[in-house]
Amino acid sequence: MASSRRALVVGVNDYPQDPLAFCVRDAEEIAAALSMPEYLFEVQTLLNQDATRRQAKAAIEDLLKQDAEFIIFYFSGHGRTTDSGVYLSTVDADPLEPGIGLDYLRRVILARAGRNKRVVIILDCCHAGAATLRDSAEIAINI
Repeated sequence: MASSRRALVVGVNDYPQDPLAFCVRDAEEIAAALSMPEYLFEVQTLLNQDATRRQAKAAIEDLLKQDAEFIIFYFSGHGRTTDSGVYLSTVDADPLEPGIGLDYLRRVILARAGRNKRVVIILDCCHAGAATLRDSAEIAINI
């Protein structure tokens, strides 16, 4: 039987231009905690070189397609702002493709989460306060 609780945990330290020190460790600890039998989460992790923009978007889409009632998305890494929005910086981020846009994340969750899913987003990055998904009374989304 598939778990009714799923999590996607992303952590990036190895940015080519501006590396970080503790994001992967934090992501691994969150993943380990959620994987404990008493929490009943099926957890996918994307760490460092696996946390590309393409892989992260595919994993987010997959996460939301699954038949799960409770979903957690956790990101630890750089957050960036540009003239076009706020982004979670993937390992392959550059000025033209800065990562996963918070606007994209908001749209895909609202479109795919459905009424029977609870989605919790935990962002451990700069500019996390720019994330807001609470404009739909029909979908329970927490940040």
